[in-house]
Parts: sequence; structure tokens; C-alpha cells
Amino acid sequence: MKKMYKLLIIFLILGLSSCNETVKNSDENLKNIPSEKKIDSTLILYLENISIKDQYSRIQLDSIRESFGDNSPEEKKHWKHIVIQDSINMSSVDSIVKIYGWLGVNDIGRNAYDGLFFTLQHANNETQERYLPILRKALEEEKVLPNHFAMFTDRIAVSNNRDQTYGTQLGKNLETNEFFLYPVLEPDSLDFRRNKVGLDSIHFYLKGVFDINWDVEKYKESLSELRLYIKKMKAEFKANTNKN
Repeated sequence: MKKMYKLLIIFLILGLSSCNETVKNSDENLKNIPSEKKIDSTLILYLENISIKDQYSRIQLDSIRESFGDNSPEEKKHWKHIVIQDSINMSSVDSIVKIYGWLGVNDIGRNAYDGLFFTLQHANNETQERYLPILRKALEEEKVLPNHFAMFTDRIAVSNNRDQTYGTQLGKNLETNEFFLYPVLEPDSLDFRRNKVGLDSIHFYLKGVFDINWDVEKYKESLSELRLYIKKMKAEFKANTNKN
């Protein structure tokens, strides 16, 4: 897994370097995108660059946590950088969607599409709520991947303290240093819903990515305690945010 992360970091660095001459002035590139509904290489390259910046800044978190531990001053400083970059990316995506509407993989290719989707996935709750009807329409038009729509709706649910539908959102318990699955609607039928949108079984997903053994009965028994911890965690995060 660590080897894969290193390879991905190298790929992203190379991607940033190769795009440097074309995208060194992002504002100018955005101005050069046609104002009419014509998809060209400038638009696609711009969105691909957004995707690289979005993912690279988050991959850097791994090395920061390895060096300084979780929730360190260095990590908090880097998160401020991520929030600023996310805001810049979202402003660009907003401008593009106003002109072209939501663009699918068949319109702009997978890398550019990822620039759209992951920017929105990392936007604030208000922005995500605003985009929900846009993505519902895109789903009907097959312009958003079903598993991405599942991730997006789960993210909104978790942000609003509601149970997620597809089980795509996890958190980390800072007291035990273990990952946990945010509360899920009707856990017994979770795999049925995941299968409908092309997601792996919850057992395969949790074991393969987080090394968590899925036991639906134990999970249901832990939900009350889990909800209390999440409530406490969000209250502490809000208090720390207000201090800063």
C-alpha cells in the first residue's frame, strides 16, 4: 500500500510538472475558456489540472501525519491550504458548470471529469446542497457515475447528521486511532443498495481499504455509542474552529 502511495505521489508530481507551462496562470487559463458551449482541449486540460491539485494536496497529508502525527499543528496548517485551494477550485467549477452544465466522462474524459466531481465532493455543505438537483439530473442523463452519485449523497447526509445510504463515508476515532463507518440507513440491506450503484460489498470495501472486518450485528449494536462519539467529535471540531 505504501509503495502504491509513493507511485501515486510521483505520478502527481510529474503531472503537475508537465502541466506547469500551460496552467502556471490559472486565472488566465480560465479566461481563455470559450464562453460559448464548445468543449475544447483548453477546458479539458484546465479540469485535469484541477483534479491533480485536489488529489495531490490530500496525498501530502499522509507524509505530514507520518512525520508529525495526527492532528498536529503542521497538519492543521496544511488543512488551511487545502481549504483555500478547494475554494479556488470550486469557484472555477462553478463558472464552467454555468456555461456547459454538468459534463460527463463521454464529454471530457475521465481525468477532467474527476476534476469536476472531486472538487464538488470537497466543497462546503451549502454548495453541495445546491448541486444536488444538478447531479440528480446528470444521473438521469448518465453524465455522473452512479457510484459517484452515491458518494456525493452520502457526504451530504453525513454533513447534515443523517444516516448515509450507501456506506461510502468513514471517519477516524482519534481516541482509538481506528476507522469507523458513519451510521448507515438499514444496515441489513446495505449491500443491496451498494450493488445497485456498482459498489463492492461493504465487507470487501472495508476489509480491502481499511482492514476492518464487517459484522452487521456488531455494527448495529455499536450505533448508539457511535452516534454519541460523532456528536462529541463534531462539537469539539466546532469549538476548535471558533477558537482559530
